[in-house]
Amino acid sequence: MTKKDIDRILKQGSVRQKIKLYMTDTALTNISSNHLEIDPNNKDIIGTKLLTNKQREILWDSIKEPKDVKYYEDLRIWNKSFILFKDKFTIDLVKLQATYYLISISYGEQFERDKSIDLVNDLLELYPDEKNREKAFKLALNRIKGDGGIVYQEENHPKYLDLDKTIYWEEIKLNTKQAIKLAESCKEYISMFKVLINKNLPLKPYKDWIIKEEKFLKNLIKAIYTITVEDNPPTDFPKIKLYEKINTDITEEDLKDVKNAGI
Repeated sequence: MTKKDIDRILKQGSVRQKIKLYMTDTALTNISSNHLEIDPNNKDIIGTKLLTNKQREILWDSIKEPKDVKYYEDLRIWNKSFILFKDKFTIDLVKLQATYYLISISYGEQFERDKSIDLVNDLLELYPDEKNREKAFKLALNRIKGDGGIVYQEENHPKYLDLDKTIYWEEIKLNTKQAIKLAESCKEYISMFKVLINKNLPLKPYKDWIIKEEKFLKNLIKAIYTITVEDNPPTDFPKIKLYEKINTDITEEDLKDVKNAGI
């Protein structure tokens, strides 16, 4: 919103437009404290990057008629609810990030073990005689048994090292189940925010925030999907759905509960 737009609303705008401008400024502050304008001399808050304190007073003083007071109160209640559930969403999103971090650590460790196995198998190919190759093979197998090392041998071929990935899949199973729950919860919050913004709290700062958070959530779920689904897990392994495949259903009853949380 430009300075010209703000001046026009202050001088000629309807009371509803003024209320919406006032709440837009509030929304910007709720999204980021960087929106506040601070006096460099005494560090006092002198306004926001959108409105001065004087402009906010003018907007506030315009709310007089009962219908305008009601419109403001509705926005205020929905705004309070949005902030409450925004915080809940953020907590779940942080938890989902932490869960992905744990899964990716396990994946990284497994990847390094796979590389080590491949290297040892390549070195075994360099032994010129079967006896020394067998000694080296047994030594390597004993070293990696604790990490799931097993013997792999095709008919009429020498022995090679392999990994039993059962240990790895069990290791990330609990975190994957947790990721599925958190992904579904975060998607439900985003769906609810979209309905709320379209119907009850039409403030651009919140709409922009939802777009940004949804993009981040999609990418995070995709990263977990890539590790846990595209890497050929066991058939009974819990599988996270991509963001677009997670179903949500926001009802009028849900919205009523959301609004009541802000009263």
